[in-house]
Amino acid sequence: FVYSTMPIIFKSPYPDVSIPEDAAIWNKLEQHARENGDMAAFVCGMSERSLSFAQVLEMAQFLVAGLLASGIKKGDVVVLHSFNCLEYPVVFLALNRLGAVCSPSSPLFNSEELADQMRSAKASAVISHVAFAEVAVQASALTGVSLERVFTLGHPKGASGLQTIEALMALKLPLPALPAMNPHDVVLLPFSSGTTGRPKGVELTARAMYACGARVAALERDAAYMLAVLPFFHIAATMIFHVTIFKRITTIVLPRFEPGSFLRAVEKYRLDTVNVVPPIVQFLAKHPLVDKFDLSAINRLGSGAAPLGHELVQAIRSRFGVPVLQSYGMTELAGTATHSSETVFRDGAVGQLLPNTELRVRCLDTDV
Repeated sequence: FVYSTMPIIFKSPYPDVSIPEDAAIWNKLEQHARENGDMAAFVCGMSERSLSFAQVLEMAQFLVAGLLASGIKKGDVVVLHSFNCLEYPVVFLALNRLGAVCSPSSPLFNSEELADQMRSAKASAVISHVAFAEVAVQASALTGVSLERVFTLGHPKGASGLQTIEALMALKLPLPALPAMNPHDVVLLPFSSGTTGRPKGVELTARAMYACGARVAALERDAAYMLAVLPFFHIAATMIFHVTIFKRITTIVLPRFEPGSFLRAVEKYRLDTVNVVPPIVQFLAKHPLVDKFDLSAINRLGSGAAPLGHELVQAIRSRFGVPVLQSYGMTELAGTATHSSETVFRDGAVGQLLPNTELRVRCLDTDV
């Protein structure tokens, strides 16, 4: 046999999508606020409270001005410590526009774990949901971050002395004249899953996040709604709200996976596609509670973050008669790198490369 030492590069079968020079998801938000401002951008799946694209933009602009007045500046790393809520994307987008770096953390972290991320990220501020304010205060004490730079989403009970994001927005300060966003600036510092040791911070630029949203959006079918039940601090869920902003889709936000509220949201909004992870696939395949809800609108499940076994794929097909389309991605890729469709997929496979994507298989021993 003759073996070639030339690298083999696999290319996406899909045409490239155009990534503009000023690529930033903020620009898409401005476009939709201008053209379809009254359309709901985010809806709480629990309370049904909603924010339109125009409201999201206005709130984010007020927050940019409020954070600047509070001393947060371009280049500062700000840890965002919250479960999913309507204000989460607002904070994320405001930090983007300000030029700060958002470092999302798990709301399940204790103070030591949060402090570890703050140290590693070199964070100078933290924005925490009020439910976890005490953890944020303790972590800030461990890392030397002043309480003046600890902000809460929601109002703490009692006289905590912490500034709230709501109070900053209520000031309604005018948006300062900021320079245009640099697409090559780092805007996101998520931490990897730690499969090769401790979790590590991954620097992602505005262009990288825009590009992932654009590549997925090019292949994602049009829809009225998309469900966000996966935690926003995970890159897969961060990617979801980039895709929904990109495609002008209403995002149904759930704070966490809870069987009843999850099933009610799928039923109420007649969701065509539901993006989940293997434990939720197992729940859908086997739990008796599922039979109490009308999930007939589902035409496909998307699954990622971990491999899915053949047994569960077949169980979903038997129960719902729909395919489970798997994808592969990683934090370092700003989300997913592959895409499966109903017409081109194989059980157990993760699909084909997204547009603008190339892949090379390398041997670690020979570098070939």
